[in-house]
Amino acid sequence: MSDRLYSIIVPVYNAEATLNRCVDSILAQTYRNFELILVDDGSRDRSAEIIDEYASADPRVIAIHKLNGGVSSARNAGLDRATGDYVTFADADDYVKSEWLETFVCVIKENDIAVQSLLSCGQSNEIISLREENNLNVQSLIIELVPKQILGYVFVKLFKKSIIDLHHIRFEESIRYREDDLFVLKYLEYATSCASTEKACYLYFPPKKKKNYGTTDLECTEPFFDSLNKIFNRNIPEKILTLYAYSVKNKVLDLILNKKVPTLSDKYTTLYHEAVVVRSIGIKAWILNNLIMYYNIAPLISYHIIKISSRLLR
Repeated sequence: MSDRLYSIIVPVYNAEATLNRCVDSILAQTYRNFELILVDDGSRDRSAEIIDEYASADPRVIAIHKLNGGVSSARNAGLDRATGDYVTFADADDYVKSEWLETFVCVIKENDIAVQSLLSCGQSNEIISLREENNLNVQSLIIELVPKQILGYVFVKLFKKSIIDLHHIRFEESIRYREDDLFVLKYLEYATSCASTEKACYLYFPPKKKKNYGTTDLECTEPFFDSLNKIFNRNIPEKILTLYAYSVKNKVLDLILNKKVPTLSDKYTTLYHEAVVVRSIGIKAWILNNLIMYYNIAPLISYHIIKISSRLLR
């Protein structure tokens, strides 16, 4: 494993304040055989200039400049350019410990994905810790990652480039919220074995203000559950259904109230029943759930009742 090339992709947008810290920490890795792909996503500050300086000074650094298209677009541009056997990511406002990459090298072994624990540097430093596991199955990995809310954190994951290329896996550029969840789940559809470690070598800095992503859980609900159904053979664990019941309810109400479908498909009524109905408590939830579950019998009447009552009953 020590002679394999690792690709590190960093999307950069107006990050001049933290970019040097991020890049310097990556260049200081104890494992040296890597390429660092810095993707300038149409920055309007000095980020592009800083990237070019690093590329001129170190042959491992590759600078890409593109029109602004969002973080998914930037990561995809990095994936198109990457030549490594494995791929991981970092964000320009975070940084890593010197053993970040070497930890991946030691953990991945013959597995298809390796996952590190995470050091979240918010108001109080918190380690989101994983167990030391080798040859873990994909379903067990998801069951551990979802409650800890790090399923989509691609910077604590190492991916095989061959799997990404073979199945043409990319970030969905039209989705800007939980797009990383979708990328990871799509990858896990084709993975067979996983490894995790309690070591936390990535220092993540959560956004200080609530961020407007431009899209919501509505756009990612369908592909999210499509992948989960494939991975779990249409038997998604209750723990996951409970955590994402809000997403299913919001999606179904959006379909009805915004008249996006004349009737609900069997897929949505089944998912709504599995994720929402069986977990609902109280008369208000019972009324709304019945209105939705029997929506197809009289769509026009149900629509008006749900529209009037949804704010009171949600």
